[in-house]
Amino acid sequence: MKDAKKILLALKDKEAVEEFKGILEKGGWRALTAQNGVKAMETALKEDLALIVADLDLPLIGGERLFRILRNNPHTSRLPFLFVSDPPALEIRGFRPGTDVYITRPFLRDEVYGNIKEILLATDEPHDDKVIQGRLSQVPLVDIIQMLHMNKKEGVLVVRSDRGTASVFIKEGRIYDAKCAGTEKEKALFRILTWNDGTFEFRPVPVAVPPRIRGTTGQLLMEAMRQQDEFENSKAAFPPETSLLKTAVDTSKLPDGLKPIMYEILSLVRYYPRVKDIVDRSSFTDYETYRTVSSLLDRGILKEVESATPDAEGAGGPISPTQALRIKEKVVSRWSDMLGVDFGRIFVAASSGSLLDELLLATGDIPGFTQGSPSYINPGTEEDTAGGKAIGEIGTLKLYGGMDIIFFAVPLADKMAPLLNAFSSNLIGLMLLWDEDDEDVLNALAAIKDEVLSRRRVPVVHIYGGKEQPDKTAAKHYRDALKMKQDETLFSLAPKGSVFRIFKSYFNMLLKEDYISSRVSSA
Repeated sequence: MKDAKKILLALKDKEAVEEFKGILEKGGWRALTAQNGVKAMETALKEDLALIVADLDLPLIGGERLFRILRNNPHTSRLPFLFVSDPPALEIRGFRPGTDVYITRPFLRDEVYGNIKEILLATDEPHDDKVIQGRLSQVPLVDIIQMLHMNKKEGVLVVRSDRGTASVFIKEGRIYDAKCAGTEKEKALFRILTWNDGTFEFRPVPVAVPPRIRGTTGQLLMEAMRQQDEFENSKAAFPPETSLLKTAVDTSKLPDGLKPIMYEILSLVRYYPRVKDIVDRSSFTDYETYRTVSSLLDRGILKEVESATPDAEGAGGPISPTQALRIKEKVVSRWSDMLGVDFGRIFVAASSGSLLDELLLATGDIPGFTQGSPSYINPGTEEDTAGGKAIGEIGTLKLYGGMDIIFFAVPLADKMAPLLNAFSSNLIGLMLLWDEDDEDVLNALAAIKDEVLSRRRVPVVHIYGGKEQPDKTAAKHYRDALKMKQDETLFSLAPKGSVFRIFKSYFNMLLKEDYISSRVSSA
């Protein structure tokens, strides 16, 4: 068993563990076990695994959250998962058909054995699964999809460009689904088909996703081309993507029977007034959304309150497009170990879960910010839930130019160095939040700060989350405890609009000459 492939069984029931051990023994594979998500994460980061078999409802950190955390780590980002749950089957964010497998109880041992064997065979031959690849500038995506359709191919078409990475799922030549930067189905497919620069790669793997796109391949491609042509012909009449909108009438008095897209847009405007944010969050295609927004403006149901220029103060949030491009350029030129320029990660260490909730609540007015939800270690206990034990993505801020800023909660816990190291790739900042004068909390925050700055020279944002701003004595105590420099600002969550100013200050710091470097010298 010395050279046998190691498979982690992250299963909560001992009976299930024993059943899977029998399956793995049949294939000559070695079983490692973990009965909660924290232990599973530690094992995955330490061991060279070939596969993780995980319960969706694992204790401490659930299977789906474990999956997303490990996907963010460069050492485990390609690790396949076999998910196990009770029916009905649930949709998992980031699920990779052809790489990951989902089964529900009860299951047949022979079927599970076959699934595991297929997964391991696929990972054994990573270079043989690319039937076709090339550049979109040489072969249009429409031609690629038509060829796959005519040959009744099955697999995943992965497309990469400066706008992001997208996937089209094809089975027997039919388009089953598409995903692109938070969008899916027809909306994602039609958006991808407008890309004319980048690369494509077709992987002939089994497609397990259900058909979520209606219509034949020919009909879909024709409709996509029609909408693209209509968009080009009409875009001069559409409002700029930076325009801010609001309702001009009492929407409760509108007549019944409006089209579903109208109701959706009127609902979105209340929370996302910028046109670009409405288009991105609408479930309808980009052209349909722009056309409906324009119609609502013409009918006086919506009105334009501001038409901001790209570099206008605050128009696109706390960072202008020019600043966003400068940050991306800086990261590329200075950070040799950057895994990719499509995202940067900011650690957020908070003294309590309620503080994280307050921070997220205050981000509602930040354009381009999408909220996430962290997990909690030992969530069943009041002490741990309120004691800074959150872990995982709490939100993402999309910047102009195709870069995402991921806000990643890290827990206040002993011996955090391995965890911080595991997720420090693409680290571009640290936020510290506290709301009480507790020496243990302040020491834990200071320890995380020291650990992060020993690895990377990045901006640190210090935020006091009390209901009122601290007085001079308390402020001095906090500054001393957290080893703040004289030119560093002690922020407060109390004033309205403070999060916008905090984010803006952070990006201004990031653009300074001192930042960013990959490691601080020992001197």
